[in-house]
Amino acid sequence: MLKWDESYAIGIEKIDNQHKTLFDAINKLNEALQNGNAEPQFSQTISFLEKYVIAHFRDEEACMHELQCPAEAENKKAHADFLYDFQEQAARFYAEGYSDELTFKLLTTLRDWLVKHLCSVDIQLRFCVKDKDTVQTKQTSA
Repeated sequence: MLKWDESYAIGIEKIDNQHKTLFDAINKLNEALQNGNAEPQFSQTISFLEKYVIAHFRDEEACMHELQCPAEAENKKAHADFLYDFQEQAARFYAEGYSDELTFKLLTTLRDWLVKHLCSVDIQLRFCVKDKDTVQTKQTSA
């Protein structure tokens, strides 16, 4: 189970809320797997993520671009790599159908990638937000 921690927050409410939504989706699937009821939840999670992840990545990449975050290129590549892996797993599900093994693999991928990505790439946005706030404060007081 993933637990949101404020150390993951980057300081942009929309993006932080999107990350929390991703945590919730992963946790629902994990809970369903533990309760032996993962098949319908797996299908819902795949459908949800196929749309939500793309919208989230678009929003996050726009923030990085707007704030001139030095991690912008690294972030885009990480998103593209994740989408490729995720779409492979989704295609496997559509071709083969549900399996606990595929659910476990997807859960592991989602958990590991999300936390690692948050802590190493997305977190760099926090510093850009603080820098922008500092510049705006200096300009306002001048």
